[in-house]
Amino acid sequence: MTADSVPVIGFIGLGVMGGPMCRNMAVKHPGEVIAYDMNPQAHALLEGTGARRAESIAEVAGRADVVFLSLPGGPQVEAVCLGEGGL
Repeated sequence: MTADSVPVIGFIGLGVMGGPMCRNMAVKHPGEVIAYDMNPQAHALLEGTGARRAESIAEVAGRADVVFLSLPGGPQVEAVCLGEGGL
């Protein structure tokens, strides 16, 4: 990312809180938003926005300049950040 480019936003965790947060970013952010959730149905909330569905956490890590997490607790954050195929 250069100083004049728009960052790619990554978002992991599209549950009760994360889904609406990601939707808001996808509607308002002028750049790409790439989202991932273990539950394929969670992506339905992003329909009609510019958000793109990632197939894996690793895909988010490889494309995003910044990654937001909305996860239920420490064990899930640790797994997403440090686990196999994680950030």
